[in-house]
Amino acid sequence: MRSFIPYQKNKCDDVNPKVINKYDINLCLWTSPDIFPNKLRNFYKCPIVISTYIYPPTIILDNINGTEIITGYDIELLETLGKMMNFTLKIELVTGQTAWGFITANGSSGGVIKKVMDGEADVAIGGYYLTLTRAKFMSFCIYGNTKIIFVVPPGIPLSAFEKLLKPFSFYSWLALCITLFIGLAVIYVTKLQKPHIQQLIIGSSKSSPYMNFCNILLNGLQQFSPKSSFSRSLLGIFLLFCMLIKTMYQGALFKFLQTDQRHPQVQTIDELIEHKFDFYMYQSFEELSKGLKIHHRRKLIVNKTIEYYQLKTLDPYFNGVTVGPLTEVWYLNQMNSKNFTLRVFPEILFSIPIAMYFPKDHFLKKIFDLRVSELETAGLIDKMILKYLKPSQKIIPTHSPKKLSIENLIGGFYILIIGCVLGFVAFLLEIIIQTKKFCLMSEDNQQTH
Repeated sequence: MRSFIPYQKNKCDDVNPKVINKYDINLCLWTSPDIFPNKLRNFYKCPIVISTYIYPPTIILDNINGTEIITGYDIELLETLGKMMNFTLKIELVTGQTAWGFITANGSSGGVIKKVMDGEADVAIGGYYLTLTRAKFMSFCIYGNTKIIFVVPPGIPLSAFEKLLKPFSFYSWLALCITLFIGLAVIYVTKLQKPHIQQLIIGSSKSSPYMNFCNILLNGLQQFSPKSSFSRSLLGIFLLFCMLIKTMYQGALFKFLQTDQRHPQVQTIDELIEHKFDFYMYQSFEELSKGLKIHHRRKLIVNKTIEYYQLKTLDPYFNGVTVGPLTEVWYLNQMNSKNFTLRVFPEILFSIPIAMYFPKDHFLKKIFDLRVSELETAGLIDKMILKYLKPSQKIIPTHSPKKLSIENLIGGFYILIIGCVLGFVAFLLEIIIQTKKFCLMSEDNQQTH
């Protein structure tokens, strides 16, 4: 019996037929009971050609002491398989705009995918999703799943006036306004009463009770105090009330200004479509997005990288989101934790298998399926991934005091400017009124004479 054994000691890719068994006519027996030997049990250190491209965290290009080293959990998976089956890796990096590769419905391809389809490489790996088009023209081995998510812009920052109002809730402001209205109403009604009633409630020495009310409200100094015990008790209670409210407001406002408070971001896919967000994705996602709500608002990434658009989502006014795997965003946030954090949309689009690809009907598929299944059952593939994506690594926020910038305090300046403008308008109106009074008096004097 003859067959080929592609991997032998000191021989790789040998397709010449070899005698693997003989039948003894006299004994009516085969010389070996193993009629169909496992030809891929041992690769004898023969190289397996891997076609890939740089795509962290699956494929990472590190520079250690001037030496470029390719790492990543996909490479670690292949190295583990190499130890199990005794083969070595011959990694061929593809570079360029379409390095990741593409394949169309008619079978035309490019990049990494083309090398595998043309038989120039044994395996294509690098975070590839399982798609119908790829499965039609290539064999595959599934080794995991990933969640496809959106990276969205943060909520729009609060305006200057919103920051001033935010420390108290709507009902708190409503209660304060009602309290102040009642106080002003009491003063107005008291001013209509007899002098002894006024003296009892607001005091007799108060020529401008409304201004005094505002002065107390802003914790201003009191040059005169009422003489009656009742009015003094009212004043004391109101002073205490204003002091407590002002202290709580100042504390809440200072704490609030030190946080990055924003309007809430959109929470559902329907809201993203309603607000006319564009969905930026690679060409490989176009096939996966067919039939989904987002398909008609897709924007294919051609001349840019997806990271370019992911960084644009840091702008709260950017009207777009990116579509991609959670692992990619997770790794990017982990590596740039001190500079920025990309915001992940709470709703997951879908989960999809991750696969490595071989030429169609390649002999490596079956043995790779078997070994990958063993690693997956043992939980070793998850362990490899978590080596590069650390869920337990938390960024500990610093609680040192934060200096308030002009941006934090701009609301106060706006109020000052508006107050000055209103004061100037009041000044002009006062001059106009005084001028008209003077003119009327002059006319009266002339008519008298």
